[in-house]
Amino acid sequence: MGLTIMVYIQLKISEAQPNLFPANLLHIMKAFVAGIDSCVVVSVGGSRSSAPSLCGEHGHCINQPGIGYKCQCQPGYTGKYCHENINDCKVNPCENGGTCVDKVNAFQCICNEGWEGALCSINTDDCTPSPCRNNGTCIDGVADFECECKKY
Repeated sequence: MGLTIMVYIQLKISEAQPNLFPANLLHIMKAFVAGIDSCVVVSVGGSRSSAPSLCGEHGHCINQPGIGYKCQCQPGYTGKYCHENINDCKVNPCENGGTCVDKVNAFQCICNEGWEGALCSINTDDCTPSPCRNNGTCIDGVADFECECKKY
């Protein structure tokens, strides 16, 4: 899944009316048309400021003079503009039929009945607390147990 931005703009801006648009709108439009090559936004009035939104709310823009820029993403995010959550469930980490729920830089396994633990790798002890009567021996299964009765 990629980020697609389509911009259809037809503008006629005169120098006499620069306040018709937000201060950095013209630069942003030019950047999309010409390709962004820097972490610096130059406003219509000529002032310069960093562009924190260039890499989205999950990245930090790093200026690379002569090359352009690079977005350094927070853990759990990827993509040119740090807009993609990394799918931590891609490698299917949950065992024994557990369902993986992707989070940001993490995942959670929802275990099937009879399994527990972070990866659903632990067979739940169905013999606790001693379900067998008359001193029977409990034999644990998966989401089940059997009682072996003593012969007298």
